[in-house]
Amino acid sequence: MQDRDRKRIGSNGWLSFLDGNNPDYPEQSLRQDLEHVRSQVENVKNDPTTPDTRLTDDSMRFNPASVRSLVEQMVGGLIGGKNRLVLHCRLRYFDPENNRAGLPQGVSALIDRMTGDRVSVTLVNTDLINTRSVVVQAGGYGEHHFVSVQSDGQPEETLSLDTQDFTVRLAPGAGRRMTLKMKRFVHPPRLAFPWNAR
Repeated sequence: MQDRDRKRIGSNGWLSFLDGNNPDYPEQSLRQDLEHVRSQVENVKNDPTTPDTRLTDDSMRFNPASVRSLVEQMVGGLIGGKNRLVLHCRLRYFDPENNRAGLPQGVSALIDRMTGDRVSVTLVNTDLINTRSVVVQAGGYGEHHFVSVQSDGQPEETLSLDTQDFTVRLAPGAGRRMTLKMKRFVHPPRLAFPWNAR
């Protein structure tokens, strides 16, 4: 998150999007991911090897999973490679109703801005019947700390926070963009879900 480091990266669609200069990036990256899935499924169909002639883990070359754009845009993170399995990200979501990590069914998230001490995220409940609750955690492992939350377009509604996580309740069909002010890397990382960490 320092300019001197970002200069080393060069052109990057995601970082350009976060700077407000590439508004089509979310749609473009999703289309690329869907094309990757299609291509990999086609490769599986056309694989000339048989179970007897391929190595056990050789099928991984046809893995259709593509999560880079989801990690970037939903949690504000960097995707790890084979040897980097730590999730470095700004936000992480939990579904308290189902007692699990991840967004509740029908809820979507898009991070569209990040600075050294702020992240802006839009949460939307696409379910038109059911209310959904989402626990928003500061960092992949609760290593960050929330200082305040401001609802988009309503600066008078800035709420002070002093926590590693908080719950957002979304009415059916509702959504809101929030800007979260935070301190980074102030807590020891934890693996426990937020409701088990108290």
